Amino acid sequence: MRSRIGCCYKTYVVGRGAASLLRACVATLIVSTVPVAGTRLAAAQAVFAPPTYVASYEDPGGVAPLYPAGGDADGSGNRYIADSGGDRIVRFDAAGVMTVVLDVGLDRPRALALDPDGTSLWVLDTRDNQILDVSLDGQVVKTFGGGGLIKAAFGIAAGAGGVYVADTYHNRVIEVAKGDGHIVWKQTTCGGKTLSRPRGVTVGSDGDVYAADTDHGRVVVLDPATGACIRSFGSAGTGKGQFAGPRDLVSDGAGGLWVAEAQSSRIQHVTASGGSLATFGSYGSGPGRFRAPACVFMDRDVVDVCDTYEFVLQRVAVSPTGEPSYLDSIGGVRPALGGFNQPFGVAFDAAGRLYVTDMFNQRAEVRDVDGTWREWGGFGGYAGSMQFPRGIAVAADGTIVVTNSENNRLDLFTPALTLVKVIRPTGTSLGWPHQTALAPDGTYWIADTNDDRALHVSAAGAVLGKISGSMHGPSGIALDADGNVYVANRDSNTVQKYSASGTLLATLATSGSGPTGVRSPWNLTIAGPAGAQIVYVADGGNGRILALSTTGQALGSFGSPGGGDGQLAEPRSVAVDVTTGSVAVADFGNDRISLWSVG
Repeated sequence: MRSRIGCCYKTYVVGRGAASLLRACVATLIVSTVPVAGTRLAAAQAVFAPPTYVASYEDPGGVAPLYPAGGDADGSGNRYIADSGGDRIVRFDAAGVMTVVLDVGLDRPRALALDPDGTSLWVLDTRDNQILDVSLDGQVVKTFGGGGLIKAAFGIAAGAGGVYVADTYHNRVIEVAKGDGHIVWKQTTCGGKTLSRPRGVTVGSDGDVYAADTDHGRVVVLDPATGACIRSFGSAGTGKGQFAGPRDLVSDGAGGLWVAEAQSSRIQHVTASGGSLATFGSYGSGPGRFRAPACVFMDRDVVDVCDTYEFVLQRVAVSPTGEPSYLDSIGGVRPALGGFNQPFGVAFDAAGRLYVTDMFNQRAEVRDVDGTWREWGGFGGYAGSMQFPRGIAVAADGTIVVTNSENNRLDLFTPALTLVKVIRPTGTSLGWPHQTALAPDGTYWIADTNDDRALHVSAAGAVLGKISGSMHGPSGIALDADGNVYVANRDSNTVQKYSASGTLLATLATSGSGPTGVRSPWNLTIAGPAGAQIVYVADGGNGRILALSTTGQALGSFGSPGGGDGQLAEPRSVAVDVTTGSVAVADFGNDRISLWSVG
């Protein structure tokens, strides 16, 4: 159903050589003189006219054909892959032909393991915090979790009696009973050191459980019956027998292990006590090179390696003398320019260029005024690379500021997309920041989401101040013309207004769906002239953009939940183009940028 009458919708190809699509209404707009969703306030206060949906930038090619994040093989030539960016499980046969096993009810699955009996798959549905028992024809037999059992888990292995899980953000390894999903044992330490974000787990040839203790650069060995620590080996580094960001590991079937190291862009073959036998791979794209290998598994005598954000599954042969070499690959098709996979942040510059953080594709994109799209970034912790970028803003001088969330830093780029500098706060660290507000004096206010605070830093990273104590998952931040700080709290469903010194001045929105209600609010934008500014809230859970005055009066909203024209699915941010007054929305759940006109 269309949101307006009198429109003929057409799809255009825009940009040079790009497959970016623009869905637009090409007819005279019929604008009601009665304000349906907005309210005109007294003179000298904010005036909100609900914008009209006109178009969207979207392209199915923005979701790459394959985001391999985990896998296993059945010994008969079939390989099962957790296609995380596609929210599905797929199977490749010996000829490389792909079949979809399951593509319903998954949210960013990161790992899977074949049951030893060969009849089912154990799947980590990572964002849903669930463990699924899935038949080989795609039927969900059992579901465990969803209520705190696991937290953003990245590794799974199946034993004869239970399922072993690298419960990443609970910082532990657990065994879960196959019958009813109860925890049989859990382990949080080994060798006197607490586990830190373990991401991979496997059952060794000796029957012991081996887990990648990712942040400590080591492998821990646990008793399969009790979870007791047996030993650990390795240390953080890039030398032989060291591990740089170990993400996954698998038994070689002969007493050793293959370990995938994300930060050193290699796989390493080691003995069960950590002696290095061979290494393979280097940073980059193409055969034998990896950006950040995320999984490793054995397909008979061949080693398969998932390089999620190079969108490829590479196969490595091993000679009789143990020398690895590139064999072949599946995938490698990159996301289309002008397309998106969970766009998060949007911003306009003074010339009307549109900037987008394309979060799950680990990049940012810009649409120039001539319709050409450009991209920069790519997954990683290196200078200029990104890990789940969220916020984006453009300074008056054209400097682009990316809130590089899971690298816990701000990245500054020139309009030519060249990295200028990286900002990390001095004397403290960030916890997955979601948005940054640019102050007129060249300083930055950061929504430091996991640390429940707003942090004020200088261009050199010096901490100038912080606001904390009453925030719960701050995911959005903005400044008004008077320097007051506005914060959207995703976990408490509130929008708050503070003075720059940290005094809570008002709560503008609370939990709900009414005129001043929010559910899972994300980024904030403040636009308009001083004294009449409008606070725009990306009201994700309500599928709309909420407009408030700086004093908390309800001005109106636009958008409604759904996937049609003028509808939004979990919108994450909103931006206003000062050159035209038009509005762009990061329509996260619909993988598109929604465009709206005013007046």
